Amino acid sequence: MPRFSHSAVERNLVKRRLRELIRMELLPALAARDDTAPATGTHTATEGSLDVVIRAAPSAYQADYDTLRAAVRRAIDRIRQSTAGEGRERQ
Repeated sequence: MPRFSHSAVERNLVKRRLRELIRMELLPALAARDDTAPATGTHTATEGSLDVVIRAAPSAYQADYDTLRAAVRRAIDRIRQSTAGEGRERQ
């Protein structure tokens, strides 16, 4: 968590909120993405894997939970759009 001149209490609040949103929103969306991926019969550990980096912007300290949730959902939509062509390439 970047400090952005905020106290440890504020940083931990943002960290806890983001951690919960990732657990409740992002991870289930990624799991659903993996369940709908086409079966190739030769699945490897790296095939279909995805690294996601969540970085708190300075505005996250002023944002409420619902605003952060909306931002995470937009990120999920961008992930879906960027990986949509992935399944067609493997067929």
